[in-house]
This record gives sequence, structure tokens and C-alpha cells, in this order.
Amino acid sequence: MLNSTQTLSRFYEWFRSVNGFSWWTFAILCFAVGLGIFLRLQSLPLLEGRYFLGTDAYRFVRQSQQILRHGALPSHDEMRAVPLGKDNSYQLTFYPYALAYTFRLLKLLLPRLTLEKAAILYPVITFGFICFAFFLLVRHLTEVSTALFAVLGLTTVPDFIPRTMAGFADRDALTLLLFLLAILLYCQSWRVNTFFKKGLLVVLSGVITGLLGLTWIGVGVLTMIIVVLNAVYFLTNLFSARQVNIRSNPLPSHGTHKVTETVNR
Repeated sequence: MLNSTQTLSRFYEWFRSVNGFSWWTFAILCFAVGLGIFLRLQSLPLLEGRYFLGTDAYRFVRQSQQILRHGALPSHDEMRAVPLGKDNSYQLTFYPYALAYTFRLLKLLLPRLTLEKAAILYPVITFGFICFAFFLLVRHLTEVSTALFAVLGLTTVPDFIPRTMAGFADRDALTLLLFLLAILLYCQSWRVNTFFKKGLLVVLSGVITGLLGLTWIGVGVLTMIIVVLNAVYFLTNLFSARQVNIRSNPLPSHGTHKVTETVNR
């Protein structure tokens, strides 16, 4: 079984082979992620493995417990909007299902893990993936140094820390991760040349966007970004193509003489 040093070494080799970055890039990125995780674990001793930050987390954990017990959510939630209850068929329920089935997989590796502990640690673990996805996205759009500074800033943004702190078992961390992955895969599809790879990346981006739509009501923000990006790209190419067409097909000389004579008259 691999220890932590071997795992980190293998991850570094994969990171270097995929992105071609140097060791200092990897070191600074790991420092930024480690700093962010350290800041977000400060609330852990106060939670005692069963308390959460915020009220929505209790609802999501309760729904995940129902999924683990019965295999699905009930059609009507009697504990919301008492005494009438609330219809679950109109709710965004991907996050409780993701939490429940992720816990079921982790339970095979960690038999003593409880759903409450998994929900408490979920935002911190997701934060690590957010940092790597954010780094790759900014690196794709700019350069390595800018991406590193961006990640360092992300880890210490005061308004972002509570949303990814241990115990805040809301869907905010998952929403941001899906948002970044959808944009990253879509931007990556612009760099590949083969039709198969381009189509695969676009399809994956669409699938993740669909999952985001099942998690967050504001998914329209992401789709609007992609639509505006394509519209600007299309209009820019159309304008450039017309310029090239005009330059390659100038007006004939006899037409120019006729215009000149008309102006003189």
C-alpha cells in the first residue's frame, strides 16, 4: 500500500507529464492548497464530528440519510414547509445523491467513517480540487505565474473561506467545482485539433453543465458565458472573413473610373 510520500511523488510525476510544469510550480501550488486547507480546518475541533455550519447542511445530510436507507428521496418531504411539506420532484437533488453515494464508496475504504464526518470534511476536500481546476483554467488563459498568484488569492479570499470551511456542508463547494470544470473542458476543446477529442471535451463539458443544473439554480450564468463567447467568436471571424474577402477581391479599375467621373460631374 502506498504511503503519503509515494502518493505525492506519483501525483507530481503525473502533474509534470500532463502539464510540463517545473518542480517549483508544483511546490508553490501545493503550498497554496495546503495553506487553504489549514485555514479551513480551524473549525474542525468545535464541530465534534456531528455539528455543521449553517442550517441547510442539516437538511442535505438528512436527505442523504434517506437515500442511503431507502435508495431514493421520498416524493414529499414532510419536514419542510411544515405542516404542508414540500414536493421533492421540483427540487435540485443532485447534491444529496452525490453526498450519499460518495459516502458509500468511502465507507468501503474507511469502515469507521460516518455520514456526518464525511459531510463535515467534504467542503475542504472539494476545495483542493477547486484549486487545481482553477489553476489549470487560469494557466490555460494566461501563464503559470499568473495562475499561481490567482490560486494564492483564491485560498485567502475572506468571503470564500467560510463557504469551503470544514462543517459548511452546503452545495457551494460542489457548485463551484462543477462550474470551473465545465469552463475548463470547454476552453480545452478549443486547443485540440482532432474532431474526436474536441467533441469528447465538449460533451463532457455539457454533461458537467447538466449536473450543475441539477445542483444550482443559477446554471444560466454558465450557459450565458458560453453563448456570449461563441457569439463574439463567430462575429469576429465573420468580420475578419469579410475583410479578407474585400482585400483579395478589390474593385475593378473600370468601376473606379466610373465612380470618379460621377463624383467629378
